[in-house]
Amino acid sequence: MYNELIKASSNTSLDHTVLSASEPPNTVEQPDNDLLYEAIRKGDLERTQLLIEEGLVLHSDQYTPLMLACFYGHLELAKLFYKDNAINERDVYGNTALIHAAWNGHTEVVQWLISAGADINAVNISADSALLVALRFEHPETARYLLTQDTIQTDVPNSLSYEPLVIALVHGYLDIVERLYNNHVDLNKQYTENNTLLHMCAMVNNLPSMHWLLEHGANPWVSNGNHMTPVRIAASRGYTEMVSSLIAKMKNHHHFSEELDYILLGAACQGYGEIIDLVLAHKHHFPNIMMQVALLQATVTNNWTMVAKLLDINPGKALKRINKHYDYGDFEYNYGNTLLHSAAVNGHLQMVQNLIAHGAKASARNYNNDTVLHCAVRSGNIDLVRWLCNQYMPVNQQNEQGNTPLHLAVKLNNLPMVRCLLLHGSSYKIENKQKNSAEFLAKRNPELDQLFQEMRAKDLKHFGINDLHLAAATHEEKALLQILPLHHDFSLKSEDGLTPIQIAAHMGNSGTLAIMLLWEAKGDKKAARILAKELKEHYEAKSSAYLGITNAIKSIDSFPAHRLDALIKLYNSCQYPNVENKPVHDERTVQNSSPRWRGFFCVDNRSSSSITEEIEEDSENEIKSVASQNH
Repeated sequence: MYNELIKASSNTSLDHTVLSASEPPNTVEQPDNDLLYEAIRKGDLERTQLLIEEGLVLHSDQYTPLMLACFYGHLELAKLFYKDNAINERDVYGNTALIHAAWNGHTEVVQWLISAGADINAVNISADSALLVALRFEHPETARYLLTQDTIQTDVPNSLSYEPLVIALVHGYLDIVERLYNNHVDLNKQYTENNTLLHMCAMVNNLPSMHWLLEHGANPWVSNGNHMTPVRIAASRGYTEMVSSLIAKMKNHHHFSEELDYILLGAACQGYGEIIDLVLAHKHHFPNIMMQVALLQATVTNNWTMVAKLLDINPGKALKRINKHYDYGDFEYNYGNTLLHSAAVNGHLQMVQNLIAHGAKASARNYNNDTVLHCAVRSGNIDLVRWLCNQYMPVNQQNEQGNTPLHLAVKLNNLPMVRCLLLHGSSYKIENKQKNSAEFLAKRNPELDQLFQEMRAKDLKHFGINDLHLAAATHEEKALLQILPLHHDFSLKSEDGLTPIQIAAHMGNSGTLAIMLLWEAKGDKKAARILAKELKEHYEAKSSAYLGITNAIKSIDSFPAHRLDALIKLYNSCQYPNVENKPVHDERTVQNSSPRWRGFFCVDNRSSSSITEEIEEDSENEIKSVASQNH
């Protein structure tokens, strides 16, 4: 059912032999170095005569000089090559000189050929006459002249069963249509793919021809081989005025309500909101299947405006439709994807953001147990993956194959994505059902393997993070304190959107995390615990970040008073009024800490007051030094 609906909303094309899209060629096959051909093409009468006197002939036997002269519209040359018994000769495709002249709309040449005895009804191997060719390639003046001839046959179809009337209607030559039309013409005849004349006019948005057909009794309810009525075709192509006219003609029919369902589907799948409005003027309740297909297609094509419009049709069902698991036969979304999964697997960041803002369940799994993050990784859109990770999306959940998003990123050899997932706490040790960890799979790629080695060693200088993030990533509390006087803005984010506090949490560095939380709380343990608990709420209970924050809370509770006093004084010293409260680039590498930082972490019986004095004095001197450098 779903596949049929998708086909019913697609843009089917009209056979190119009916449309004007295939312009007539402005040249025919030209042999190399053919002087006579070139002279005829240019219409050079004098040179052509000279070459003929010298005995030159065309290098090709596919056409005659007369055909070439008529094709290029050179009347004097045509007269030069004219012979009674040659005027109706044919080329290899069955074209006569008259068909060649009509091909490019050379009406004057056509008139002369007919006066000279050319067969006006001759056809080529495609059964195209001069009249059909003139109409097909949009030369109405030539066609009008041909129709003045008493002997012309106007109802003979070509090999595709198209009569001259068909082509005249498609191109909108209504005066010619009136000449060709009679009571014996069946306006509901079905041609290629069972298209009627109304279908053809709908495909090319020919409104005048459509009106003419309706006025003369054409039936708008006939379906073609793809189960498309003319109005469905017009809707799927965004032809608003044509849809409006057809709706007005069809509205009293007993199948009208059902037809509106298909009009809505076609317009929604292609993103035509104005046509949706036309439908809503007649109907507000639609079958669930139609709405679901329309929503899914609008999501896949990244048209949030259309998704929002469809959801607004019945707001009471909007949330249910957003979170529905789509499962339709052998269509590519038969894995139970929600709209959110479908947006993610196509890499549509803004669509994902909008769906979540409107109630989409970020925790939803499809029938393969894929999370939205799995789908986002498959899309290859790093910005989408980063955004989802920064919404605290669980990063270690496994699908039916046991793969985490990190497994998929490794299989795709996507270094930025692997780096992002690792920084957000993805475990490289989790094994899939084939007993392969992401770290093991990465060994096939030297660059990925190096990335995992650096993560294991917590050497993250190649992970797009700054000095403060690097210090937070290590267990070395002394390294963090060494850099705090110069870098203490914990709101700074890495390339992957992580703050230093988040880095420390994901790395499970409870000691450095406790110091940063106390710093943010200005030394207030209670406030630091509140910050930690708020952060903790975003993570899964078994994640490294959750455990790291849990241990950080314990570290905050047991943080020695003398160390807390020293940290508060260090914090206050960094608020020195002559120094701008912003990060200062520090070229120094974070090495083993100085004696004063070792003193800060002493837990022996040294008095806290002596440590505080040392910290305060050294910190103030360093701040003044930095201030003097800045001035």
